[in-house]
Amino acid sequence: TLDASFHAACVWSQCFLGFIAFPVSITKRVILKPTVFGNTYKAQVLPVSGDTEKVMFDVFIYDRTDDICEIVTGIKMIDVSGGRLRPSEWIRFSTP
Repeated sequence: TLDASFHAACVWSQCFLGFIAFPVSITKRVILKPTVFGNTYKAQVLPVSGDTEKVMFDVFIYDRTDDICEIVTGIKMIDVSGGRLRPSEWIRFSTP
């Protein structure tokens, strides 16, 4: 579930900041209730700061009854490609 959250954060970075970001570090991870393979979970991925070179996220993972399972704060994501990888045009957010 945490890996899926990293993917969602990467997509957010592509859509709204225009670069492909990869997770490089986290500040804190608290597992309140371990996730179990095969179960369904919901992840809330929140951008907390960002610019054109790095972005930080916090993630909250919930089970089917909306009990919190995991909290991960300070997920630092950067463009590890040095600008060589660029998001496709279709993924970029634009206002009509």
